[in-house]
Amino acid sequence: MEYIAGQPLNQKVTLYTKSNNTNEYGEPVGYTVTVLNCAIFEGQKKTLNRDGEEVLSSARVAVINKPSINSMLFIGESTDFTPPATSQEVISVSTIRDEWQDIVGYWIWL
Repeated sequence: MEYIAGQPLNQKVTLYTKSNNTNEYGEPVGYTVTVLNCAIFEGQKKTLNRDGEEVLSSARVAVINKPSINSMLFIGESTDFTPPATSQEVISVSTIRDEWQDIVGYWIWL
């Protein structure tokens, strides 16, 4: 089992990263789908989104690999090629560092 800062990554999320290719309406043509091991911490915290605006985050997810800020996250494992209706937008991503200031993972704020 993988760990980040002593926390077991014993849950799964599905990350839907938007394609850079768009259709005539400016919407992404598709998504890259990745299932990640994670640890989920629920609670509310004010954080800044990718536009620098203050928003209320409802949860944070710890993962090892850095996700794209331009993604949707589904809590659980999914085989869909598009984000399910219950997916949430990634508000921001920040690093998780150890006591030596080495990056050991990433927080995904929803």
